[in-house]
Amino acid sequence: MKQYFIGFFTGACLIASAVMFIGASGKKDMGNIVVQSITVINDNGKPCIRLASSPRHDGYFMTYNGDGKRTTYLGTGTDGGGILRTHNAKGERTFALGTAKGGGGHLVTFNPDGKQTTYLGSGTAGGGILRTLNSKGEETLYLGTARNGGFGFISTSNANGGETTYLGTGIDGGGHLETHNANGRETVYLGTSDMGTGVLMVKNKGKIVTYNSDDKQTTQLGTAGGSGKVQIYNKHGVEVGYLGAARNHDGMIILSDRYGEPGWGESGKN
Repeated sequence: MKQYFIGFFTGACLIASAVMFIGASGKKDMGNIVVQSITVINDNGKPCIRLASSPRHDGYFMTYNGDGKRTTYLGTGTDGGGILRTHNAKGERTFALGTAKGGGGHLVTFNPDGKQTTYLGSGTAGGGILRTLNSKGEETLYLGTARNGGFGFISTSNANGGETTYLGTGIDGGGHLETHNANGRETVYLGTSDMGTGVLMVKNKGKIVTYNSDDKQTTQLGTAGGSGKVQIYNKHGVEVGYLGAARNHDGMIILSDRYGEPGWGESGKN
């Protein structure tokens, strides 16, 4: 009984001493603790948790792994909005969720090297967008609201950042689909013309080709020598008809047999 009393008395003395210390400091009381930072260290003396204020006078909370590498950050971003970030074992960013620079919300993912790979959130125009990027940081997909307008579109790009397809709304308000080659030149346009009518354009020496169920070419519509042409093929993929322009730019028609040997031809020249 005496031992219990001594233990209780000792504990009471410690609590009383702590209360007196807190009261004497003037900065602490039983309801509030005022400090600049709190750091929890592990057995190796490395930080594992930190609660503090930044040089910008913003508050933040961070956790670290056993090697002292930052793994999570919860606090205020450089733009003054709240943000949550996660990091991999090397300390590279892997995920961010919070306020974007423009004031809207966003979700961002990063690859193991800390390069941004996806962005989902508000764009500079205030509309929602989804972007994907390759390991070089080049944009590969854009889905959402246009940067300079209120219309939506989908755009894909190649490894060098050049646009390859565009599906969405044009400047005239009509819908259209565009494809581009590796040099960025438009190859196909399918959609609304300047007159408000439907149009299909194949550019840059492009062509339209059809195939049968055996994957044999049956028709081809395109350009040859700067002039238009139509070629017809039989079920075996052999050319049997040609309508186009000759080398002298006169129109001509050629019909061939089943083996592709010309049998009849006519020029449009008088």
